Amino acid sequence: MLVTTKLAHGIPLLVRTALGTNFQGLGFSVEYRKFDQGVWFPVSYGTEFRFHVLFFYSRQIAVSMANSDFRRADVKSSVEFETPQ
Repeated sequence: MLVTTKLAHGIPLLVRTALGTNFQGLGFSVEYRKFDQGVWFPVSYGTEFRFHVLFFYSRQIAVSMANSDFRRADVKSSVEFETPQ
């Protein structure tokens, strides 16, 4: 399953023109995969966007992460209480 998002509303025109600030392509993507016993787990995450701040500072940022080498853990635990005195 792939979940993708994006910025719902752009930066207002007044902010873009008066402050010279804008974000383009802001959003992310997460891919989930189904593992044993119906458990969904994120296997990859990625985003790429560009921003301009105060007319002169501009950067493009890209992030890509992957989860791998999954192992199933078997955990057994118990909780015991003493009677209050």
